[in-house]
Amino acid sequence: MKLVFILENIRSVLNVGSIFRTADCLGAEVFLCGYSPTPHHPKFTKTALGAEKTVRWKHFDTVKQAVDTFRSNFPHRSAVYAVEITEEAKI
Repeated sequence: MKLVFILENIRSVLNVGSIFRTADCLGAEVFLCGYSPTPHHPKFTKTALGAEKTVRWKHFDTVKQAVDTFRSNFPHRSAVYAVEITEEAKI
């Protein structure tokens, strides 16, 4: 199964860089959506520690476009899991 991280509207370039490092270790791709920082951000290289050179990534305007692209590229073995931080989250 192909692993793709889909990040929507993540403000912190530090967090996105960390996800790129994780994706690099796992052989995953990254789909960035909305205003999530891309490897073109001036601070990205410092936080991604070179992972931006090896991780395949693409930017989408909306998360729907990213999910549709994921499903069309991997129609037989695709599952989408979402993680969200919210005030209503329960531990």
